[in-house]
Amino acid sequence: MLLAQSSIIGIIASMTACVEPDALDSDSSASSGTTATEIDADAEGSTQGVPEPSVGDTTGAADTTGAADESTTGEPIPDGLFAVAGGLRALRLGPDHVYCEQYSLDIDNWPSILQISKHDASIEKFIENGLSPFSSLAVSDDWVYASDTSEIYGRPISGEPTRLIADIPGYGSLPQMVVGASHLFALRADLHEDRVYMHDLPDGESVELFQASEIDGLATEGERLFAATNEGLVEIDLDTGVLVPLGPTNVSWLHASGGFIYFERDEELLRTPQDGGPLALLVEQDQLGGSVTGIASDDQHLYWTASYISGGSLRRVSLDGSGLEIMFEHTGANYPHDVQLDETHAYWRTSGEVWRVTK
Repeated sequence: MLLAQSSIIGIIASMTACVEPDALDSDSSASSGTTATEIDADAEGSTQGVPEPSVGDTTGAADTTGAADESTTGEPIPDGLFAVAGGLRALRLGPDHVYCEQYSLDIDNWPSILQISKHDASIEKFIENGLSPFSSLAVSDDWVYASDTSEIYGRPISGEPTRLIADIPGYGSLPQMVVGASHLFALRADLHEDRVYMHDLPDGESVELFQASEIDGLATEGERLFAATNEGLVEIDLDTGVLVPLGPTNVSWLHASGGFIYFERDEELLRTPQDGGPLALLVEQDQLGGSVTGIASDDQHLYWTASYISGGSLRRVSLDGSGLEIMFEHTGANYPHDVQLDETHAYWRTSGEVWRVTK
């Protein structure tokens, strides 16, 4: 479905936004990881390096032609390259499909949300938006949500038409949305104050929940919402908008799961209980493999994607921080982002490809 056209200014801004940021360089050596260590919430992150383990058989230098042909044979798609699509800027998972935000200057690939089958890697355009690029993507078990600079669109996974879900007031961008049990939360990055809006699903009201001078990310589990603000990690009371401090400052890449909040701080990965408590150091700087570009977890492992100047990797540790594994390594200008998990696989993206490995 073709939605409202954007201004030329929006097109120029989106061209700039679609460039992947340069990743930090990282040293590489051998180890098996460490066990989680409790640390003080206000303490500086450890700078003592832990050597990396040796890399296994997987590499990022896949033959894209062979991988693409594999999905048409009826045979299971092997680990590695899963699908090829240019201009990817976000990846989220639904029950049976992978959804990616795509932006390209190619007239045949105007801004859209792609739907990629987990079964055979076939690709379809699921939501289209004319010339206006999408700025964030969120997926629930039943719906796919995509936002531009002010409007949030939604389409049921079952295939009914796309419709306008909410019109968020203010200026700036909508860089992140997250879905709770019965609400959709949208971050408005405004010029002077960042704001978070709460929308009652499926067709309720949108209200401003809270604001802060800087909000670096959101995470949700069930009906609990957490945010990284300039004043530290907080939980937001959904009835009152009151911020409940949880301690650490300077955090990013929030992920909430299993009663914990996982995050990156000072080039380390840590976790803290959602109800408050001591921080646990899970991954030290020299284990990260570069700059963190995504975090996810299941009931056994914490996964993350990391990028550096000449590639990147998918890595994991046990939830206590032990047993560091390099699941997949990319080489060259092929930077991994946005790791997401289902019951059997880990998925992630580069700027033009979707990758998958068995967990």
